[in-house]
Amino acid sequence: LVEKYGFDGIFLDRIRFPSIVTGIENLFCCFCEYCEKKAGESGTDLNRVKEKIDRLLFQVKNMSESDLSEAGKMLGMSEEIKSPYFDAELLSFYQFREESVCSLVKEIYDLLHKEGMEVGLDLFSPSLSRIVSQNYSMLSKYGDWIKSMSYCFGRGPASLPLEVGSIVENINRLNSGLSDNALASFVREWFGTDVCVLWRNEKKISPAKSILAKEIEKAKNKFGVEIPIYPGFEAVNLPGI
Repeated sequence: LVEKYGFDGIFLDRIRFPSIVTGIENLFCCFCEYCEKKAGESGTDLNRVKEKIDRLLFQVKNMSESDLSEAGKMLGMSEEIKSPYFDAELLSFYQFREESVCSLVKEIYDLLHKEGMEVGLDLFSPSLSRIVSQNYSMLSKYGDWIKSMSYCFGRGPASLPLEVGSIVENINRLNSGLSDNALASFVREWFGTDVCVLWRNEKKISPAKSILAKEIEKAKNKFGVEIPIYPGFEAVNLPGI
């Protein structure tokens, strides 16, 4: 294709693991024979990881509202996780996932750069990227620019209204004792901004601009990304536009 059409570059999408939209259980994959072998080579026993995941989901099912903050750290792969169920072995498993994605992107990047082509990366919004094993810091070494899928109005894959809503719905499905107010506070703390206006599908330009700016700032300052980052915009009807 490169030789036939003379492209200037390639834009890589779907370079990730499943999101929470497919169910909270699918955040903890993959356990195919290939992954089991590759993880074992790096010292990660996926059979033990499965046991840890079962314990972690049990914790979510039985957590109180005061524990929700810790759940956000676990889902966001925070460095401040204090849960006894999310130990070094699970963190190693998530590191393996991130390295798997990064290894594939590096392979493509090296191949295309030899041909003088640029590589763009289509990544989940920074607050959500770690749960699909897209590590901005790692991946930015193997791209010329990033498009952040911080979609604030649509309800398609990677959009904040769909993904945030799915986070709330999946946690509530596991633990129906958590109130809507507690879940809303949990999401605000995770993102550092009021993304609940998106979850409720309120199409308001002002908060959306603030949320978008916060997400791009997080990519640059928290993850140390130095290549250009371009915010993604959806082709949907927006108020006043």
